[in-house]
Amino acid sequence: MPLESRNKHNKIRKSSSLAIREKKDLIQSQQSIEPIKKITTTMLRKVFRTNCLIKIWDTYKSLVKDGNLKFLETHRINQLMRLIKELDKDPVSRLEKFQTIHKDLENVGTKKTQEIQNFLIEAYIDNNMIDKAREVFNKINEQKYIGKSPLKRLIYCNAFNIMIAAYGMQGKNLEEVTKLFALMHEKELTPNGTTKTILKNIFRYHLNNDAISWIRELRKKKLTDVGLEKEILLILLKSNNLKEAVRTFEDMKARDLKPDIYSYVPLIHQLAQHERVDEALELIEEIREQEAHPNVVAYNVFAKVYNMASKYEQTNQIIENMLKQNIQPNTLTFNQLINACSKVGNIDLALRIIKKMSDLNIQPNEYIYSSMIEMFSNLSDINKAFQTCQLMIKSGIEPNVRIYNALISLFAEKRDTNGAYLLFHEMRRFGLSPDSYTYTSLINAYVKASDINTAEKIFSEMEKARIEPSTTTYNVFMSYYVKKKNIKQLRHLFNEIIRRNIQPDNFTYCCLIDGFCSKNDLESAIILLNNMQNRNLKPDAHIYTVLINAYIKNGNFSKAKSLYEAMIKEKINPTFVTYAVLIDGHARIGELDFSRKLLSELISQSIDGTMNQMAYKNKVLNPDIFTPLMDAYAKQGQTEPAWAIFKEMATLGVKHNLYVYTILMDAYYRGHNYEAVWQMWKVMKKNLTTTLSKSKMYKQLLDSQQKERKENSFSTMTLAESKWSSSLLISFSLLYSSRSIKQSPPNQAVSIMINALTAAKEFKLIELEWNKLNNEEFEFDCLNYNNYIQSLIISEKIKLACKLLNEHLIKGWEKGLALSNIYKEKYSIESVKYRQELLKHSSEFYPHKKTLILLANYLEKTNFEINQGKGNKKIAQYLKELKDEFPEVFNIAQELFESWKLNKSG
Repeated sequence: MPLESRNKHNKIRKSSSLAIREKKDLIQSQQSIEPIKKITTTMLRKVFRTNCLIKIWDTYKSLVKDGNLKFLETHRINQLMRLIKELDKDPVSRLEKFQTIHKDLENVGTKKTQEIQNFLIEAYIDNNMIDKAREVFNKINEQKYIGKSPLKRLIYCNAFNIMIAAYGMQGKNLEEVTKLFALMHEKELTPNGTTKTILKNIFRYHLNNDAISWIRELRKKKLTDVGLEKEILLILLKSNNLKEAVRTFEDMKARDLKPDIYSYVPLIHQLAQHERVDEALELIEEIREQEAHPNVVAYNVFAKVYNMASKYEQTNQIIENMLKQNIQPNTLTFNQLINACSKVGNIDLALRIIKKMSDLNIQPNEYIYSSMIEMFSNLSDINKAFQTCQLMIKSGIEPNVRIYNALISLFAEKRDTNGAYLLFHEMRRFGLSPDSYTYTSLINAYVKASDINTAEKIFSEMEKARIEPSTTTYNVFMSYYVKKKNIKQLRHLFNEIIRRNIQPDNFTYCCLIDGFCSKNDLESAIILLNNMQNRNLKPDAHIYTVLINAYIKNGNFSKAKSLYEAMIKEKINPTFVTYAVLIDGHARIGELDFSRKLLSELISQSIDGTMNQMAYKNKVLNPDIFTPLMDAYAKQGQTEPAWAIFKEMATLGVKHNLYVYTILMDAYYRGHNYEAVWQMWKVMKKNLTTTLSKSKMYKQLLDSQQKERKENSFSTMTLAESKWSSSLLISFSLLYSSRSIKQSPPNQAVSIMINALTAAKEFKLIELEWNKLNNEEFEFDCLNYNNYIQSLIISEKIKLACKLLNEHLIKGWEKGLALSNIYKEKYSIESVKYRQELLKHSSEFYPHKKTLILLANYLEKTNFEINQGKGNKKIAQYLKELKDEFPEVFNIAQELFESWKLNKSG
């Protein structure tokens, strides 16, 4: 073999032998290392389980001392640092340990992973050493390639999260936050949920400073996504920054970051809270166009917005839409629906909703029962209000102050002080504390009943109970003094409101303006109008109506019309009272065509739905709108136009009230169609049933309560039949449901009926109707007695006429005459006015001049016939007996007749 070849072959043999020996040495070294690794791992695993920081750290130090750290696997080092982080609560001690571990790893040449470095970064930050943390972080970022491993990318992303949180919260350096966040995107690291949470918290933390400008900078750099924007939107809404929230929302849409239902709904809710209803409705429409699928919360918010916008049809459709999409309505949904029904007074729909709740096995809650009771109270439906109370108590829900307040307010509107006080007394007996609204409602009951002294006593009790009166409390008193035209007391109350730092409202000013208008002081009324505007109060329809009415009474129709036009210009919807005042005013001066035009305008607006008034129940007009013009036609004897309005009301679905029937009766009477008056009276009577007198009603109520208490004392009561089982809320319900209680005929209608039948000489019919009403305990007024007595005199039933005069009218005459005589020697204007006021309030019952003259004329005529020998002794004796039995009647009639003849001849 050649030398060269032999040398080459020897080299190969040597290298091969060396490789074999090295391989054997490596195998032998690995075999010697494996037991060390195994022992080290087992030892660490055992000590880690103890969760004892001292043992863990001592074990680590022994590993380093023995030179076994290089044999430790990376994930064990990670586990070691994680345990130190959890167990060592001292940030300084924790940092020292992490620094030691990092230095030890460098000494043995072990590569430090990203996670290991993250622990050190966190430790620096925990010790407020953000610059040191940044140094470690920068070294990490020097590597250009991260790799595709999701775990590695997550750990790297966490390093950014740590630094972003540090600069955003500790360092308060939003500029560095922006740089770091931008760097994440450069390195194609997708921000995770933690990143968004950190950014959200930073935004909230800096919200009152420069968070807005910072988030705008992120948007400018296109660093925000839909998830982050949604979080920012929610923070802005919770902080009540609606302006910036709307801007954020619009920016999302402009960048095609489509908001989801969870972004729309909170914004819609907040817009509704700020009464920006139109914008809220637009967003609801956007959701519908996108064919999104709202959840139950969304539907509840939609219902609230529809209620605020008075779009009650859409509110009522919500339940059907939810059920079609298999979304179960909850109690809050029904709360909103009942609220909608309450606002429009739609009882039938409210009851159907309650039925739907029952079908879905959803129990009405306290709010729903309270809303129902308030609705019935506002509609003056006592029967249904108390029936609802009965249902509520039987379901185990105890009545609250709100329910008692609604019912006391209902009795106040009916001027029923007994019912209001009984409820007030009961709620206190059951441990419920009356609030300002309770006292105000009770005061209102007495004020409406013209019992101002008791109202003021209750006001004193309210102050003793340390319950602050509200603006409404003072307004109730002011409404009383407005009717009394007592401008002095009105001013006193207004000054007291200002002195007590209670903010006057529109009604307060309305009362004052009305008071000045009643004294024909329009100049002061206009000054007040300007004064309220200085208090940032905008005149409403009621104030305009008071001024319009004042100018019409003064005959200044052009000024009244200009005020009406100003209302329209200011987009203040006239109420039916505004129209009624204008229609009535122009009707009284004979401008019936213009009045008819106004009425047609009102009807047209209500049908078109352009008028948003509580007085329009389901777009049905209030009967009081029609009565002024109808009355004007009636007073002119124009029966056909009055009848045309009557028919128009029926066509429009407006229920005829008793006043409408009375007006039509008056029209027929003035047109001498007495048969039509009688027929209209009978139609009216068909729709009426008489009521119990108040005294009898409350006696029956108290008797029923006592009886029920006795029955309950011998039985075991359930929770639903506890102390409330014998309450007035139950008793009133039983009382009212047992009887159909409606209005009695108006006193004016009774007088028209009597006069028409008198003119038709149907005296038997008159007596029959009078006796029926008397048996039903009808409360006749002074005019009724005078008209009936006049019919008796004309039909020559003199004894009965004198009897009624003596029993019901003469005492009022005598009392007034006595008061008048006290001042008969005083002839000043003031004394005359005062005497007239005394006479006015001396008694509600006194004989009219026509009644006495008719009687005196009959007596004069009869005496003349007797003196002429035409009368018989029987008649003379009859007159003598009457004179002896009713001397006051004869004397007053004779005296007035003589005075009347003297004035007539003069």
